[in-house]
Amino acid sequence: MDHDFFSGNHYEHTTAINDFNTIYRSSMTSSQKSEPSQQEKSLRMRNIVNSTIGTNYAIHLTNIGVLYLLDTEKNGIFTAKNFSDLYTTYDKLKETLKPIGEEYTYQFHSFATWVMYCDLARDETGSERFIEWIRQLAINDRTKSSTDHETIYIGITTLKAFYVLLDIQHTHGSSFPNFLTLIQSACEEMGLLTPSETQVPKRIPMDAIEFVFRNFVSGFMKMMEDMGIPTAQDDVLGPFVHNQHAAPS
Repeated sequence: MDHDFFSGNHYEHTTAINDFNTIYRSSMTSSQKSEPSQQEKSLRMRNIVNSTIGTNYAIHLTNIGVLYLLDTEKNGIFTAKNFSDLYTTYDKLKETLKPIGEEYTYQFHSFATWVMYCDLARDETGSERFIEWIRQLAINDRTKSSTDHETIYIGITTLKAFYVLLDIQHTHGSSFPNFLTLIQSACEEMGLLTPSETQVPKRIPMDAIEFVFRNFVSGFMKMMEDMGIPTAQDDVLGPFVHNQHAAPS
């Protein structure tokens, strides 16, 4: 999938840069004595997902499709250029669709979801590429490395970011404590954690996160296929974006 389909050549998008810097400053810790240069700044998943700062554009960065579209390098690190490219795509798609009222927010989220779907459906390695992206999100979200005999662990804050990204509260009506309990139970069943380790959870094996997202991919692909969503670029301005009920936001 060509992620520059709408964005074209890169240029610095002022609104995007301002939003990026606002989120960055809100995530700075007390130990950071000064703000680095623009080229040195980057955001992690938790900075974006947990941010209470509203963007100047009606873009929900906690939407998994939008975050996928934002991370063009699929390295789990978000830069000002990523924001600029996303906002440029937002502008150009809006110019093409000429939406009425507030419908464009839904259409753009649908477009981002469609891009993610196209990447997953492109070939037999689509699912593994997606899981590798999830791994990069997790690894780069950690405040410190945690590995034990080749098993990668993530902290509870990172798990909560994934909980928000998957919109578990809305889609399953499950609170984060309940979600954590389910993950812990799955870890015990898979032999990834001992009962004593789940009593006071401090970290979760990456294998458990991959298990969750493999199930997500399976369900997501089936839903999109059952709905007959096209995967060809030529169809992007056809029934997919013009039918506001064609794909989930």
